[in-house]
Amino acid sequence: MTTAPPTLDGTLDDLPLASLLRLLATRERSGDLHLTASTPAMVRMNKGAVDFASTNDISALRRALRPVAPNEDWARVTGRATTPEQAITLAMSEWGAEKVAVEGLREQTLMTIFEFAVPTSGTFAFYEHDDDAPHSVHPGFSVESLLEAVDEQVEAWREIAKTVPSTEAVFEMAPTLPEGIGEVHLGESDWKLLACIDGHRDVAAIIEKLEADPYEVCGGIHHLCTNALVQRGGDQS
Repeated sequence: MTTAPPTLDGTLDDLPLASLLRLLATRERSGDLHLTASTPAMVRMNKGAVDFASTNDISALRRALRPVAPNEDWARVTGRATTPEQAITLAMSEWGAEKVAVEGLREQTLMTIFEFAVPTSGTFAFYEHDDDAPHSVHPGFSVESLLEAVDEQVEAWREIAKTVPSTEAVFEMAPTLPEGIGEVHLGESDWKLLACIDGHRDVAAIIEKLEADPYEVCGGIHHLCTNALVQRGGDQS
């Protein structure tokens, strides 16, 4: 792929990501959309559909593809990758494009777009693919279907944020079960999360310990709080 100046660039204040993606989809553009904010990210477009989106953090991609690739297999297959797009290409070659796309890549794409869904002062630059561009390895995700799913996540996040206002918040187990409840059955993910909630670790430390997606951890804490199994630490307002 040749190096060339972006065919479209600007700020996300002037052109929010949802409008930008719709513009590229309507024009059936193919290229790499680079986003910069607190975390840089890239969205790869192919004829108006989204191939994938990812931050520069390969560990986040590994978490998203965990249902497809156990940790030991992931290290073996993608160990030489230095960028998320390289890791995705290697993963699809190993486990199949459809399996990777359906079971992990769509979720990773959603979470990446979600991070830029709220108003931000970040910038964007779209680099059109030339004749040497990488070929799409799956049919691609519809921009409208992705944005619809992201809108649902944004609404859910507004509710979660009422319980978990920041990753600096600390939570502790409730001293007793809710009145009238004699026993509680927890799934594996809730149990792992509850085991990390000790009244000392903040949410950021829990995310790091579990090597989990921040949205999932905050949503899990919100769920436990809603069911009165967990509460904010006693020294917090």
